[in-house]
Amino acid sequence: REQGNLLEAQTSYEQILSSFPNNVDICNTLGSLHLEMDHPMQAKEYFETALSYDPYSTDAFHYLALLSEYQHEWNQAIEYCLSIDRLKPNHPSLQLRLGYLFQQQGNSPKAIQYYQKAIELDSTLKEAYNNLGTLQKEQGLLEPAIENLRKALQLDPDYLDAKVNLANAFYDLNHLEEALSYYQDVFEQSPTDIAVGTNLAHIYLLKGNLSQAQECYQKMVEQKPVDPDLHCYLAYLLLANGQLIEGFREYEWRWKKEHEKPEGIPPSWDGSPLNGQTILLRSEQGYGDTIQLIRYVSLIAQQN
Repeated sequence: REQGNLLEAQTSYEQILSSFPNNVDICNTLGSLHLEMDHPMQAKEYFETALSYDPYSTDAFHYLALLSEYQHEWNQAIEYCLSIDRLKPNHPSLQLRLGYLFQQQGNSPKAIQYYQKAIELDSTLKEAYNNLGTLQKEQGLLEPAIENLRKALQLDPDYLDAKVNLANAFYDLNHLEEALSYYQDVFEQSPTDIAVGTNLAHIYLLKGNLSQAQECYQKMVEQKPVDPDLHCYLAYLLLANGQLIEGFREYEWRWKKEHEKPEGIPPSWDGSPLNGQTILLRSEQGYGDTIQLIRYVSLIAQQN
């Protein structure tokens, strides 16, 4: 198994189980092998068999909770973890896990309760502080959220998730300087995080720093070169900055956006002589843009 040959390991353990048919550890091991091989039904059978031999097998409950979590069966995963908690109460990592499962289930009060209990049992659990702070932020409790997220970063100054969540909390509080500092740090480490890059660019815009906002979108476009939304946002900034040629070039990406280009429209005109052909003109934006740009119709007519 350590060499990665799971099928051989499975065969070996099955041979051992045939000699020792009521061995709980072997049942759990075979179940975990099937989990690694993405055989959830077979894995579940082995874990349930282990529990039939030993109803107090915390390993079997642990693996069944993992399997339920993998399948997004949050209620079932919670029940398995609560069974472990009854057998081995007050384990900090289990309280953290229950907090996460209740959070996924959408039960924020219970999630907060278990995160707080995890912290009471072990004040070094950075994930508990981060998850608790995130939930508090979602509930609009920004000050306690910031306090807990800062504690997570005190435990691990490089904890990227906590930095993002702390930046978001400051952003929601309109504490832009603090948010800016954390967003800059995160975006430097993770330029593919579009949400962070977008918020960072928005703060630059609020501060009147158009060029740095533009730089953010250019970096995001480099990371995701076929994302039409990013190209369009970059186009807006280029146009606002007076870079019309580059801006209109980027703005052509709008046609790549879903449902943006109407069906049945012929190919776009490339500016070449019409030589008697008919050209269809259509309004694309609002009435203001249409009225402003209709003055170019006469120039097109002169070419025909």
